[in-house]
Amino acid sequence: MLNKTVIVCSAATGLFILCSAGVANAAPNPDIWLKTADAMLAEAELIDNRNLRNAVTERAAELYRMYAYEESGPKGAEALVKAGKLYVELGGVELIARALECATMAAYRPDAARTAPDSLLLKARIYRQQREWGRAVRAALNCAERFPRNDNAPLALFEAAQVFESNIRNTAEAEKQYTRIISSYPASPVADQALLARAALRAADNKTEEAIADYLMIVDKYPKSEIADQALFEAINIYDRRLRDFVKAHELAVRFRELFPHSGLLARVERVESRTLRYVRDAGQ
Repeated sequence: MLNKTVIVCSAATGLFILCSAGVANAAPNPDIWLKTADAMLAEAELIDNRNLRNAVTERAAELYRMYAYEESGPKGAEALVKAGKLYVELGGVELIARALECATMAAYRPDAARTAPDSLLLKARIYRQQREWGRAVRAALNCAERFPRNDNAPLALFEAAQVFESNIRNTAEAEKQYTRIISSYPASPVADQALLARAALRAADNKTEEAIADYLMIVDKYPKSEIADQALFEAINIYDRRLRDFVKAHELAVRFRELFPHSGLLARVERVESRTLRYVRDAGQ
């Protein structure tokens, strides 16, 4: 007996799909959507063609959203937020609208309290991408203030600080938010970046000693950070070019060579070390 082919419409995506009558009558298996989305996202990272990579990423986001519609538990909430983040990364008015839909829907789920920090941070990033600076800052600060113990709190503060610094041009408020991260969340994944950003603001405001202290704090507290060599390089530059304290610049240059022998900045630091050596000799050190 031949299987009949029927056309069904996916309630989640609105797409019409050809399948056998047996499949059409079978209950959906959300786990397959989730596994497929994970696999497609991993595959997208290996694709060189940008258009194809984006198309595959978008399909993965759709599958995460389909899974979230069927799964009411925590995994469904995580999939919904993940879909929203992917839409934001892809950009474009239509996909940003879907991202906002995901963030808003997360607030109405039975487990809304669990997903609220994620959805607020997602909204902050959506509004920032759409150049709605005030709404972006409000969503980010709302996330940090309502959920200070959540892992998203320092990320939200960093998002707010970035908007204040780069978009609103309120450097005092930006420094305040960077300081909150450094003081309250020293173990967060953005603590070193907050220090680097605050140091740059202080250097631009001619607070050179405070800037140097921030740069060296990165090296001392986060020696394995990807920006530790950059931080030490910036401190060397301040001593060398702005304060003209060549002895101190030389001292830090030697330290740089010992700590970061494979850094891409090493050649530039070695030139500073060589040029400042005579000042060290003249000082009798």
